[in-house]
Amino acid sequence: MKRKLSESEVSLTINLREKLGGIADNPEIKDAIGQDIINRILDRTENENRDVNGKLFAPYSKSYINSLAFQSFDKSPRNVNLRLTGDMLSSLVPSSEGDDLIISVSGDNNILKAFGNITGERGNSKGAKRDFFGISEKDLNKILDNYKPSLADSLTSDATSLLNQKILKALGVDDGEED
Repeated sequence: MKRKLSESEVSLTINLREKLGGIADNPEIKDAIGQDIINRILDRTENENRDVNGKLFAPYSKSYINSLAFQSFDKSPRNVNLRLTGDMLSSLVPSSEGDDLIISVSGDNNILKAFGNITGERGNSKGAKRDFFGISEKDLNKILDNYKPSLADSLTSDATSLLNQKILKALGVDDGEED
């Protein structure tokens, strides 16, 4: 996994061929894995209030809790879930390039919000780091395990086809395919 963090890009790249082999060629499976990763990030962030390493988020600052925005959205000071308007967390999108699955934050403002939460850098000031963006190897492997049967089924199908061809050839039956 490779993560890019800047004020212009927040993304996570995972080479699926390294993790799953030939399954990386299936765009539907790539999209599904991407959505599962996003769902895990959202669940961990919003419901567990934990960062990518499983640690509880730092509490909100008193000035943020007392801000008009915080009060307007009727937020709970004890529920540190990084959801004020919902825009930043809703902006996570999956895409793919070749063997790579990419999870990224879309929209300039959302990228800045994500960068600020992850690094603690908010303009000219420093704040608490809340590194929500990413997935642990353990969580990634749990997700990928759900897709490995698809790979096994594909391999079994290919192996069965090859075995059938060899049997037909041994029996002297022309299967209509050239060697």
